[in-house]
Amino acid sequence: MSEIKQLEADYLIIGAGAMGLAFADELLKHDKQASIVFVERRGMSGGHWVDAYDHVKLHQPAIAYGVNSLELSESKTDLSSRPQIIHYFERISKNLVSTGRARFLFKCDFVGEQPLDKGAIATVASNIDEGVSYRIHVKRKIVDSGYMRVEVPAT
Repeated sequence: MSEIKQLEADYLIIGAGAMGLAFADELLKHDKQASIVFVERRGMSGGHWVDAYDHVKLHQPAIAYGVNSLELSESKTDLSSRPQIIHYFERISKNLVSTGRARFLFKCDFVGEQPLDKGAIATVASNIDEGVSYRIHVKRKIVDSGYMRVEVPAT
């Protein structure tokens, strides 16, 4: 049996990695009315860091990485580890959800969109609950933050 859940948001962000979260962080800061739905194929925020090996560290100082509203590290030289980065992404996600204007659909895939005069209808399918899908009325914009498609050897 299939189930279609109806949602509405100003923005649909495909991907809950560094780029998608940074975009949402700034958007919610500057537009006090905007609402966001994230679609993320993984089970949590963090993009390719979710798949990275535990021994991998950030290749730049942590102070220059992440979203503007929350520093990853106060050290100017810290090359943060994967567990630190994953924890950081969890904190960002919780902060966004706590605004009441962001929602995450984890373990879901963006299927496509139908343009409308004002916005679009996006179709999203769960990749764990067979038959569950979402029809999302996107009033402003669909943003593909994962367009670079970063992959790691583990995947």
